[in-house]
Amino acid sequence: MEGALLYGLAMAARSAALGSAAFLLLAGEGPLTRRVTMAAGAAALLLALAGLPATQGWAGWMGALGALGAAGGLVVLAWRGAPAWALLAMAALLLPAALLQAGVHDAALPFLGTLLREAGAALWMGSLPLLWFALAGEGATEAARRWTLLALGGMALALPGVLIAAGEPFGSGALPTLIATLLLLLGLAATSLWLAWRARAGDRAARLRPLGEAAILLALALCGPIAALLAGQAGPALWPALPAAVLALALLAGLVLPVPGVVAGAMALALAAAGLLALGAGAALAGVLAVLAGTARWLAWRGAEGGCETRLAEALWAGLALALPLALLLARAGG
Repeated sequence: MEGALLYGLAMAARSAALGSAAFLLLAGEGPLTRRVTMAAGAAALLLALAGLPATQGWAGWMGALGALGAAGGLVVLAWRGAPAWALLAMAALLLPAALLQAGVHDAALPFLGTLLREAGAALWMGSLPLLWFALAGEGATEAARRWTLLALGGMALALPGVLIAAGEPFGSGALPTLIATLLLLLGLAATSLWLAWRARAGDRAARLRPLGEAAILLALALCGPIAALLAGQAGPALWPALPAAVLALALLAGLVLPVPGVVAGAMALALAAAGLLALGAGAALAGVLAVLAGTARWLAWRGAEGGCETRLAEALWAGLALALPLALLLARAGG
């Protein structure tokens, strides 16, 4: 669990670093863009340090030195106000170096596939936090339009990597985690494409922000099963998903009992977080149900001005939450 969690956190940090730097170059300066890029670089630096005890082989140590140098350079350049292209170059160097440190260097083709997947995901998903910040300020519509280029380009870049991964062998115990990954990826792709379409249509930020928040939750959740697969810990696990079931039942009780809106929103986030922990521990299908239910409940609670996505979220989240205890019972019976 520790290896999968560390890899997942490092993957999220380097994706945020590359995505933020690319957004900074494409969409221009903003009040918080450099701070987010610098924070992502600092997180990647700390996680590269945390991964030193597990680093193995000459390639791993070369990657570790490269990751430390690139992450540290990114922090310094962002703090000093360097041009956006320089930040993007450092973030681009960080990605392959961190993969080498993590041990993804057994063969050229798997390394290339992982590099393409993570680079595409970084441009697509790692830029989501900056999009969320940009939607709160002036020029939100134009920033959202430019983000669509990152999203579509990232999807196109990640596709060859996904096809390469399809030919890699996984154990039979990895099937639930693979299914969970596919479900989360489809949900994120649908949310991102809908967000891109509404941004191109010129919708207001009040409608785009909830969709961006839902996309961020799904992107974070994807780190769990991917890290579990790469760490070889995709076997069955049940008990980490129990907090998600308890929260789902509490949210369902809110359909009948009066629950303050802020509490309902906090519980939706807690449900998604519990699902993320369950995914990282190997409770794949129960975890993905918790994440999808929490994300749908959050989107329904936040609302989207004049959009059908709110009504769709309200229709979906209760059904997903109802299916969660059943999934836990089936997993217990199968175990």
